[in-house]
Amino acid sequence: MAPVFNKGASFTENSLISVGDSLMVENNFGNLSVKSVTGGKTTVPGFARVDVQADGTCKNVWTNSTVSAPSVVPKFSAATGLIYTYTKPKGPGKVDRWYWTALDYRTGEVVYSKLAGTGDVFNNSYASLYVAPSGVGYVGVLKGLIRVADMK
Repeated sequence: MAPVFNKGASFTENSLISVGDSLMVENNFGNLSVKSVTGGKTTVPGFARVDVQADGTCKNVWTNSTVSAPSVVPKFSAATGLIYTYTKPKGPGKVDRWYWTALDYRTGEVVYSKLAGTGDVFNNSYASLYVAPSGVGYVGVLKGLIRVADMK
């Protein structure tokens, strides 16, 4: 199997999502500390789905090279078919914007991205996110808990 992300810029520190024979993984490369994602900086983008084939080999189904998820433990919802993650794009400038983001399980495309907050206090710093049966999402951040309603 080929690497999921680029050589020398690939790392994950979180649990994979497993759905049937599919595994989803985020790239956390570049997140060495809370300060690694402040002042407009972020991690190397990457979120991928790999399917295990009947013969035991693996196939890269899709890679989203635009989404940067520095440290969240993402979740999948069978009810919506969405992968929920907490993202932080680079900049602009030194601005730190954090988003509740949903990816399509089938394609890896961003379905929606909703601003959760601006500033380093919205860093989840490896906290997991949670999705209630109602579609409401929660993620712990440095200064508390964020609640986001599902937009799909």
